[in-house]
Amino acid sequence: MEGVQLQRDEENMEHEETINEKKSDQPGETKEIESCKKKALEEVDQYGEEIKETTLEKDDQYGENISSGSEGKETGLSPTILDFSSGSSDDFIPNSETDSTDTSTSTGKPKKRYTKKLIIPESSDDSDSTTSGPEPGCSHSNEKQRKSLKERRADRQSRLMLRNAGKSYVTKLGKMKPERNLGPLTDCRMKCNIRISHDIREFIFKEYWGLGSYDERAKYTERFIKINKKKTHTIEGKGKREYSNTYKIVYFDEDYKICKSCLLKTLGESNRFLQTVCEKIKKYGRVTKSERGRAASYKKISNERLKDVEQHINKFPAYESHYSRSKTAKKYLSSDLSLNTMYQLYCKENSNPVCKTVYGKVFKDMNLSFKKPSIDTCNKCNLLQNKLQYLQDAEQIVQVREQLRLHQESYESAYTEKRKDKALAKTNSDVCVIAFDLQQCLPTPMLNTQSAFYKRQLWVFNLTIHDFTTDNAYCYMWPECIIEMAWTDFYDFAMFAKNNFTVKKTNATGEKFIWLNVRVIKFSKEQFPVFEYKESYVGDDYFVMSYDKRNKDYSLVGINAVPKCYNGPIPISVLKKRDLISLLEYIDPSVHDFYHGLVTNSNLRDVDPDNIVSDNE
Repeated sequence: MEGVQLQRDEENMEHEETINEKKSDQPGETKEIESCKKKALEEVDQYGEEIKETTLEKDDQYGENISSGSEGKETGLSPTILDFSSGSSDDFIPNSETDSTDTSTSTGKPKKRYTKKLIIPESSDDSDSTTSGPEPGCSHSNEKQRKSLKERRADRQSRLMLRNAGKSYVTKLGKMKPERNLGPLTDCRMKCNIRISHDIREFIFKEYWGLGSYDERAKYTERFIKINKKKTHTIEGKGKREYSNTYKIVYFDEDYKICKSCLLKTLGESNRFLQTVCEKIKKYGRVTKSERGRAASYKKISNERLKDVEQHINKFPAYESHYSRSKTAKKYLSSDLSLNTMYQLYCKENSNPVCKTVYGKVFKDMNLSFKKPSIDTCNKCNLLQNKLQYLQDAEQIVQVREQLRLHQESYESAYTEKRKDKALAKTNSDVCVIAFDLQQCLPTPMLNTQSAFYKRQLWVFNLTIHDFTTDNAYCYMWPECIIEMAWTDFYDFAMFAKNNFTVKKTNATGEKFIWLNVRVIKFSKEQFPVFEYKESYVGDDYFVMSYDKRNKDYSLVGINAVPKCYNGPIPISVLKKRDLISLLEYIDPSVHDFYHGLVTNSNLRDVDPDNIVSDNE
C-alpha cells in the first residue's frame, strides 16, 4: 500500500513540475495552466479514495483468505489490487520490494495457484468513467456453461468418427490433432523407398483410412504382419525377445517385404497401435475386437434385485380390460393404488430397496397401468372439443362451434324435461317417473388393511332404479358368480323387435324414420301398436309411427318369454378364491360359507369388467 502511494505521489510531483514549466515558458496561458493544475488536484483526490481489492481464495494448504496487505506480507504474497477509478491502470506494478512478490526468497516449495473471485462492492455512479464494468453489488465469475448430456454425447461421436477416418479433430481438452498423412520414406536397409512406388502406398493409405473403424483397421493391419519365433537362442539365460516380426505390403496379388518404418509411414499409424496389434496376435492368434466403451457400469443393479421388484409388483392383483383384452395384453391395477403406495410397501418389506426411479421403470416395462376412476363423459362433447383444438380453418371452426352449441342445448333441454317430469310425478299420483343406471363395480369385501392391496376381490354389480314419484331407490345387486357384466348378459330387445315387427323406414306422414335420432318415445296401451316419438327435447310436437297391420291380432309378451342366460353359478378363477379365503379373518364369520362355496375354474383369467379403456391406451 505504501509503495502504491509513493509511486502515485511521484507521478503527481512530476505532473506539477510539468505545469510549472509550462507556466514559466508561457506566461500568457494562465487560464490553461490553472485548468491543468485543477485537473491534477482532482486526480490526487481520486488516488486518495478507498481502493477496491480482490479477494483471493486460498487452497487447502493455507485455509484462509487474504484480504489485506499485512496478511499478504506474512505469507510472502501481496494482494492483487485493482483500481476502477477513471485514469487508473489495472496493470500497475508497485516499486516497493516489500509489497511485491519476491520469488527468490521462497523456501524452495512451488507456490500454490489461487482461484480469484472478483467482489465488487456497491458504489456511487462515476460520471467520468468511460468503462462499463459489472453491476454494483454482484459477484462476477467466468464459469463456462456446462453442455447438456446430449451435446456431450454428440461431440464424442463426432470426435470418434473423425479420429477413425484420419481427419483432424479437437480432443476433449481442446488440443488440436492433425490429419493423418502419407509419410515420406527414408533410406533403409531393405530399400523400401526404391522398391515401393508412391501410387501403391497411396492406394493402401486411402483404403486403410476409408474403413472408419478401429477394429476394421486392426484387422486390415493384421495381414501385413507375420510373427515368427526367433531362430537363435543364447545359452546364458533367457533373452528379452521371444518372437521376431516381419512386415509386408499386399497389393492385389503381389507381396512386398518392407521394414517396420515403411509400414508405419504408409499407414500413417503410430508405433503403439502396431505394437497392440502384434500383442493380440501373439496372445490370441488373431486380432480381437477392442473392448473400448464396453465396460459394464459399476452402478448396475443386479438381476436378483430387479427380480425382487417384479415379484413385489406381481403380488398386486392385475386385471385385463374387459373391453379391449382381445387387442392388447396390458393389465390394470386397482384405482385405489398408486406408484407411491406400492413403493412404500416395497420399502417396508425390503431392507435394501432400489430407488423409486428403478421401481417405476420396472413397473412400466411390465406393461401395467392403473385403472382410472370411472367418470361418465359425453363422447360427442369430447369429440367436438378436441376438433376445436387442432382445426385451423375459420369456416370449420364456426361449424364445429355451432354443432357444439346445438348439442349443449339438446342435453340442457333433456335435463329440463327431466325436472319437469319429476315435478309432475310429485303432483300427480297417476304418473310414474323412473331413472335407472348401472353403478361402478364394487370390490368385495371392502377392506382398508394393507394386505387387501395384494388380494383379488369379488366383483359385485348394482343396477339402481330411482322412483321419482315415491322418491325411493331400489338396488338390484348380484356378485359376478351369478351373472357376468358382459354385453351378452343384457337382452337385446332390438333383436326381439325384428323377429316380431317389420322395421319401417318412414313414419305416418311419410318422413324418414331413423332410430338413432329418436330422443323421446311415448307409448299408450289404448293406441298399441301405434306410438309417438320426438327427435329433440325442444318443442311439444310428436311424430307418429304405426306398426298396425290389417287382419292381424297382437298379444303382449310377458317377462317369462325372455330366455335364461345361465343354468347354474358362474365359476371364478382359482387364484381369486384363494385370495378371498385368505381375507376371511378380516370379515364377519357369518358370510364365510358363501366364500367357501364359490365355484372355481383353473382356465379362467382375472378380468376387470369395470375397466373401460381405449385400445391405444
